[in-house]
Amino acid sequence: MPNELPVSLRDIAKLQRGVISRRQALSAGLSKDVIESRIDRGRWQRLHTGVYAVFTGLPGREATLWAALLRVGQGAALSYQTAAELDGLLDKPASVIHVTVPASRRVSMPRGIIVHARLGADEAVHPVRLPPRTRSKRPFSTLVTPVQASSARSAGLPQRSDAGSPLRNSSAKPSTDAVGFDGARTSSRCFSPAWQGFTQ
Repeated sequence: MPNELPVSLRDIAKLQRGVISRRQALSAGLSKDVIESRIDRGRWQRLHTGVYAVFTGLPGREATLWAALLRVGQGAALSYQTAAELDGLLDKPASVIHVTVPASRRVSMPRGIIVHARLGADEAVHPVRLPPRTRSKRPFSTLVTPVQASSARSAGLPQRSDAGSPLRNSSAKPSTDAVGFDGARTSSRCFSPAWQGFTQ
């Protein structure tokens, strides 16, 4: 980890796989000019608005996930296929990152990130695992594609067998709600880019 960071920020960056938010940098005592200078000189990379990698080179998967959480902001937790990926339930990462936030939040949808709003989001987050993620309690085939579910069946992981399963009733219309890993019902609406996002 770069020694140019204040000690407090260095610890945060280490925990977050080298990714920090603008708010974290400012709170650690760095000025706006210092932040912009490090970006302009290529010592930091801007991964999202207000989110930076404090290293050069391509960010790894965990750094990318931390960047998504920091971009979405307060109360965000990885969820759905992304939480399943971290828990070892999927063979490969989904094409987008799923993040759940409290229902009171209004967040823009950054590119490559799907934001879900739900009541009781705090209670759904695992108490110790990092990056923050929702708990995996429901059979995950309720949240994955047929291809991913096929891989799961081959691995002997639990499957839903009810006739109403999204994987068995392919002609069903998409619901306005989605069932989370903990069995709670969440809004599947993804916030429009017209919403002003959480400013890091």
